[in-house]
Amino acid sequence: MSRVKTQPITRRTPGPKSKYDPVLAPLGYKLALLGATTEQIADVFGIDERTLRRWQSNNPELDTAIRAGKDEADAKVAHSLYRRAVGFKRKSEKIFCSKDGNVTRAECTDYYPPDTTACIFWLKNRRPEQWRDAANKAPPGDPADASAVQLFIDPALLRMSGVGAA
Repeated sequence: MSRVKTQPITRRTPGPKSKYDPVLAPLGYKLALLGATTEQIADVFGIDERTLRRWQSNNPELDTAIRAGKDEADAKVAHSLYRRAVGFKRKSEKIFCSKDGNVTRAECTDYYPPDTTACIFWLKNRRPEQWRDAANKAPPGDPADASAVQLFIDPALLRMSGVGAA
């Protein structure tokens, strides 16, 4: 039986020192708060996205800052979507100018009615089991069973059409 030659285990030498600077954490927070993606934050930092993810895993303060910014931005968007879904009022000021040049300012309340698209989006995401599209719902009973399919026809329509009249 021949012996297999093994090479001695060599340890890798550490790579160059990380260019991470703790002053980047507040900047990461602000960028995430503005809606920047991880890729965009990495571009601003002048690094690859993988490097940013590595920095986040090695530096909890950067990870916490970026996550906090993203969470706060997402919460603001969710709040705005909710307001659009249910409708809201907002105070504003209208400025009027008469023919003789007099400027009048008037406080008013603008009403924004509920937006159907926002309602649908909100409900489909919050309660998908109840609000998914009808095409995605399975019909009750076995689809192969023809007796499970029921047609609902208004009896008055049947009488008017003469169908089924005895």
